[in-house]
Amino acid sequence: MNQDNLIYLKNLFSNGFFGAVSLGMNFTQVRALLGEPTFEYQYCTEHLELFYGNIQFSFRGQVLSEICWVPNHLTYNIDLPSVGSKAIDPWIIWNGLTLIEAESELMCNGIEFRKVTVPKYLTFESDSVIELITICNARLIFRGYLNWFLEKFSLSSQFKMDTSKEVFLEYYNY
Repeated sequence: MNQDNLIYLKNLFSNGFFGAVSLGMNFTQVRALLGEPTFEYQYCTEHLELFYGNIQFSFRGQVLSEICWVPNHLTYNIDLPSVGSKAIDPWIIWNGLTLIEAESELMCNGIEFRKVTVPKYLTFESDSVIELITICNARLIFRGYLNWFLEKFSLSSQFKMDTSKEVFLEYYNY
């Protein structure tokens, strides 16, 4: 495996880069770096989703606004992150990663983070959510119904480490 083409997920959580891809890029730049997507979905002129394996790149107004790992919600199998033909070093992302393990790994690696707890009565699915948001706005999302195992991760321009808890609560209470 060519180490130059390897995407390190640790970088996503420590500095906000998914390989050479970062928020704010346009879809032409992302395609130039990653090639043709596995799947593409545009549900209105301002919203485009590119999928590379089970990694989703969301564009709003032609600007990359979120990078998200999308586990298979149809089978409830938590597949490891994949991005089509490129190799990924998953770092701490594995099947069965617990909230406690994630907190420990972030601390051991010197990655600053904030913990936000959303009570179950405020979530759309009536289940508690805990998010760990790193200094570069990457989010590790854990759900109570999964016994606090990792549900997904996301790097988003919508949520930042200093985003108020009220904004998180409002998001989950849509």
